[in-house]
Amino acid sequence: MSGWFEEISNDSPSEMSEGTTRRVEDILTASQVEILGKEAEAELNARLKEIARKTEGLAEDIERGTGDRTDDMADEFSELEDTYSYVEVTGPGIREDIEEARLVPGRLKEEMHFCQGDHLDMANAKVKPRPVLEKDIDDREKEFQEVLQNRALAEVHDLAGMASESVSEIKRIGHEDSASVVHATGMIGSIVEAFRAFCICLQVDTRIRQETEEALAQFTDCYKRRLEKLREIDMSAAEQLLEKAFEHLSISRESAAYELSAVDAQVKQVEESSRLVLFDSLKNLVTGNIKEELTDLKSLQEHCTTDIALAEERKDEVLLKHAECTQKFQANITRYDTQLEENRRQQEKLMRELTKLREKEQELKSGKGEEEKMQQTAATAIEDACVEIGQEIDTVKDLKKRAEAAISIMQRTEGLSELIFDSAMQKEHLVQKTLGERRIKALDNYRQVLLESAVAHKVQERDHNVNVQQLKDQIQELSSQRRQKAQTGLKSIVDRLQGEIKELELQIQIERSNREENSKKLAALEKQIEEVDKQYTPEDQLETVQSLYDRRLEQIKEFWDTPSEDSLTFDSIKLGEQ
Repeated sequence: MSGWFEEISNDSPSEMSEGTTRRVEDILTASQVEILGKEAEAELNARLKEIARKTEGLAEDIERGTGDRTDDMADEFSELEDTYSYVEVTGPGIREDIEEARLVPGRLKEEMHFCQGDHLDMANAKVKPRPVLEKDIDDREKEFQEVLQNRALAEVHDLAGMASESVSEIKRIGHEDSASVVHATGMIGSIVEAFRAFCICLQVDTRIRQETEEALAQFTDCYKRRLEKLREIDMSAAEQLLEKAFEHLSISRESAAYELSAVDAQVKQVEESSRLVLFDSLKNLVTGNIKEELTDLKSLQEHCTTDIALAEERKDEVLLKHAECTQKFQANITRYDTQLEENRRQQEKLMRELTKLREKEQELKSGKGEEEKMQQTAATAIEDACVEIGQEIDTVKDLKKRAEAAISIMQRTEGLSELIFDSAMQKEHLVQKTLGERRIKALDNYRQVLLESAVAHKVQERDHNVNVQQLKDQIQELSSQRRQKAQTGLKSIVDRLQGEIKELELQIQIERSNREENSKKLAALEKQIEEVDKQYTPEDQLETVQSLYDRRLEQIKEFWDTPSEDSLTFDSIKLGEQ
């Protein structure tokens, strides 16, 4: 029998009961709370129940003076002491999830690109709205709206409408997503500058004047009708038609010269305006700025996506660690609850005298309290970590949203830039090409008018020479007749012949005077044609005055050789053709 049981066996029944309680309490105090398995725990509980029952019976027997089971009780307590020898009691220690929750936010800030620092402030400064600086975009949209109200610019109404819608969409995105449109506002300013120049280019007149062709056609018609009158020997009508033909030729020449001068002035104005250079430089500037902004914003967007994914990953790791530790906590709490319940049953069955069991209860409660306190600390730490991580996620999500909105703004700005610049440059190229074609047409018309004028005067010069020769022949014939009549003394006939000769001599003087004036005009026209020809290239095949004159003489000869009832065909070069 063990020594401690011999000591209590000599006491009174009540003292023995108290000793038994103290010894059991000593066993429990020295034991460990951490149970190695459910089977060991169940075995321990069964032995405690048996000891409690035998202790109660032993106390009653000793009190009545009957029975002696001290040896059996000593064996039971000895076995109970051996049973508890392998159980350990440990404190809750430091939970891994609490430590993780405290450390993760700090590590996350070191890992994230956009932590609470310069990177985040710079990124927010790039995409956050700035109402004071962004008011100019309303003026840009208003300019496009004013173009839509201008009927003189109907050609670009569709383009202005699309531009206005693009600016309105940029404003809507910036307002709804709280994103900055400052950079887009500056680029749209350059686009509007190009659009203004584009509208000015629309006002360039590229139409060809019709007066030159109409006047030259009337000259040709009068000249053909004059030939008809000459064949009918209607000299007065032929003279009137010739004067009218030269009037139309003069009008055609003045119109062609005016048009050539006007086109040269327009070409010079277009070249001096340098609109094409302006469009090209502004397009390169805006395109470069847009590409640079899109590169920065897409990089910002990628960093936001990476930071959000990293924060979500760290948050999941914290929650996973907490779930694992909470599962262990639940197992510990269940184990503590089971032990507390068993402890209470032991206290009731050991006649409320097992003080050590009560101390054990306090120990267990303390352990449970520390576990619960630890769990609460863990919950608070996890909650604080999740809140802090959530704030980081919200901050970066807001930044990402603004970055995406800024990207959308830049993409629409890029579309607007391409729309305006491509249309403006296309129109400017068309205007320059049309003006070039118009100048070539005007120059050809002017040269053709000069050519027709020179040929007409050259034909007149030939007619004057023929008329002078015919008048001389007439005078020679009349002089011969006068000598013959003078020999016979026919004074009246001689006087009449003398009067006719004087009239013919006067007519010769008139023809010579007209021929001299016509020669001056012809020389001036040939000089003008020579100056105009300098504007052509050596490869251009130009009609000469002589070739047109020779062809005109053949047409006139063919005209006089045909019967009078045949129709007259008077061929000439059309304006604009070589």
